Amino acid sequence: MADTLPPHLICDILAHLELEERQNTAALVCKAWRAAVDSPQLLRRVKIDISQGSPALQRMQGLHPWLAARAPHMEHLELAIFLPDGLPPAVKEEAGQLLCSIAAAAVSGLRELCLYFWGPLPAIGTWLASTTLRKLSLDHGSERFDDLTNNYPIVVQSLGGLPGLRDLTLVGRGTAHVLPGAQLPTALSRLTFGALSNEILPRQLSALTGLVDLTLQPSIMSDEGFAPLRELSGTLRRLHLDSCSIILPPFLSELTALVAFRVQDGSYIRDPEDDLAILEAALPRLTTLTLLELRDVFSGTPPVGVTALTRLRHLLLEPYDGPVTGPIPAGAYLATLERLSAPAALLVRSLQQLSAASQLTEVAATSSFSTQEDALTVLRWAPHHSSLRRLMMIFTPDVELANAGLKAQRRRPSLHVEFANKQTSFFAA
Repeated sequence: MADTLPPHLICDILAHLELEERQNTAALVCKAWRAAVDSPQLLRRVKIDISQGSPALQRMQGLHPWLAARAPHMEHLELAIFLPDGLPPAVKEEAGQLLCSIAAAAVSGLRELCLYFWGPLPAIGTWLASTTLRKLSLDHGSERFDDLTNNYPIVVQSLGGLPGLRDLTLVGRGTAHVLPGAQLPTALSRLTFGALSNEILPRQLSALTGLVDLTLQPSIMSDEGFAPLRELSGTLRRLHLDSCSIILPPFLSELTALVAFRVQDGSYIRDPEDDLAILEAALPRLTTLTLLELRDVFSGTPPVGVTALTRLRHLLLEPYDGPVTGPIPAGAYLATLERLSAPAALLVRSLQQLSAASQLTEVAATSSFSTQEDALTVLRWAPHHSSLRRLMMIFTPDVELANAGLKAQRRRPSLHVEFANKQTSFFAA
């Protein structure tokens, strides 16, 4: 029966299996399934995780010829290689060299290549060459890996062999070091950097006139380190600063093309008052913003500079320290606001201001309510806000709260009330 199914149905069935299960088990069922396992339909997206089972090095050695033979059919390749503790440095270096060889053999026709590897890697250079690759992601020891004993650096010697690359991610527990003479593809439009080795953004960034989306995750960043961003002031549209010691570039107000600005985990700010001053001065000039996320950048009352953002649709506010002392500011920006994510205390204090948010469709409380009465106040308010379609509350509901949620939905069936027991957000990363 299995070999009488049409080939496309066999592929649909096998697509639900992991690659290793398809190759080692499903391929033994019959000739039709053997052919389907290596069909272009199932080889377009290949995900290989060598993190358990037989020793990683031996499995990598067997992987090389397998990938080389099937590379012409692949468009997306994800390789996750975990080296167990206790391996000699020479073995880890051999594994890094082998991974480079595997990637080089498979990359020629790929559009996306994602590598997860916890071990020493050779400098990224001419061994990685492809005219078709559009996305390259190298995760060199993130939360996927538990070994904290070594922070292996990512060294970029050149990416000149990837002229069509548009999306580049270099992250990990070690530092990323772009050599002064390294060539970055001019087609890059999206770039994500982890910790930088010298606290300075690569000078090459200033030449990337097509760069519109930049994410920085450094543990330390100096004012001078942000300098290359200045050259992108007319083109950069999305900026995400994650876990920076100095969060805000001093010339933030010059990045007037931004439509999305995210600051995440600002608890490491060296001088919060200075950074808040930069933010307050910049917001009135960032009038094209439609998305603003501020985590751990202010305390007490949200910055009044948001009132100038008359195109704002998505707003996330989370103070870094102390109690909430004031509501969100009133202003014309509320007329365009569609999504709001804020701590419960800030939300409760802001219900009156939100009456002006005529386009507001989604609200999330990102912390628990301090009292049951506060939660009930929000549940009573929600049905009367005619544009609201979704309300998410961080609370373990008792019978009264559950009944209040049901009552709100019965009063206006288009309103969906959700209770959750952990912090969440409406905004995509």
